[in-house]
Amino acid sequence: MSITRATRWPASIKAWRSSHASYTDSTNPRILQRKDTLVATNYPLYGRFRALTQPEEAAGLLFHPDIGYRKAWRPFLADQRLTIRGHELLRNGEVIAGGAEP
Repeated sequence: MSITRATRWPASIKAWRSSHASYTDSTNPRILQRKDTLVATNYPLYGRFRALTQPEEAAGLLFHPDIGYRKAWRPFLADQRLTIRGHELLRNGEVIAGGAEP
């Protein structure tokens, strides 16, 4: 399972512009990675988000420019023999990181 973004709202404060994109019906939605960087450290789920980001970074999963979309992310994980279930990183079906807050 991959966590995907249903929408995005980029904004330029300098130009006072914003736009909207919806991925709700997309067959290749963007993947939401590094969620811990999008919330404050006192956010209730920060620990859970960080507990997944750290092993993803350690495994080198987040340093490839073409993994921002589901159709690239899933095969990339499969090549590494990894899957993500909720906030858990699994190898061959066994949880290796993530899940509960540290």
